[in-house]
Amino acid sequence: MKHDDIRHMLSEYIDGAVTRKDKAAIESHLKSCDECRSALTELKKTIEHIKKVEEMESPAWMTPKIMAKVRAEAKQKRGIFRRLFYPLAIKLPIQTVAVLFLAITAFTIYQSINPMDKYAEVPGFIAPKRTARCRHVDERTKNET
Repeated sequence: MKHDDIRHMLSEYIDGAVTRKDKAAIESHLKSCDECRSALTELKKTIEHIKKVEEMESPAWMTPKIMAKVRAEAKQKRGIFRRLFYPLAIKLPIQTVAVLFLAITAFTIYQSINPMDKYAEVPGFIAPKRTARCRHVDERTKNET
């Protein structure tokens, strides 16, 4: 185990919440490391001080005031999310229509970028379609060829 890992596990060591293997590793490290030993001593002193502090009851006005602030903050956070995504019954159709509108607009703009391409000349190697004028005119052209 690394020095930092053992340092972070000192609280668990005091509480007895480490495995036997970790406990043995921590104890062997504590024998050789003055820094961790002093950190363990300080941690134990802190725990003793906390146990000696008397428990105080908060004033009657404090709890409702704190809870009101918590609810207000939760409402603000929830409000932004809800405004963007809820109620789905209303927002989903509106968003669908918006996406379709954007897609149609993008397609229309794409089609109109080069309007001259629509009217470009037909290349010479493609024969234009013949329209039947008259039956006797077509028969004459067949006989001539």
